[in-house]
Amino acid sequence: MRPESISLFEHLRERSHLEFERVKESGKKVVGLYCVFAPKELIRAAGAIPVSLCGKNQDPIREAEAVLPANLCPLIKSSYGYARTDTCPYFDFSDLVIGETTA
Repeated sequence: MRPESISLFEHLRERSHLEFERVKESGKKVVGLYCVFAPKELIRAAGAIPVSLCGKNQDPIREAEAVLPANLCPLIKSSYGYARTDTCPYFDFSDLVIGETTA
């Protein structure tokens, strides 16, 4: 039996996709972020919307390591792997992508 609260999250990806379409149609810019150290305050101050790019699991890391160093942050590799395989819905909405130096 599934908890009732799970229903809140069932269609979250679809709803966020539609919301980003509305945001883009309104003329706002979206900044895709690869890491938590990006200056979200500056992005918002510039009138843009920060969004974390997908880095949820290890599946896309192999694809990313075809071009990125193996010792790079796994979150970055996972996110970049999503971008390379065109499986991150937020990457396409991003007008700018910030991937600051990480370890």
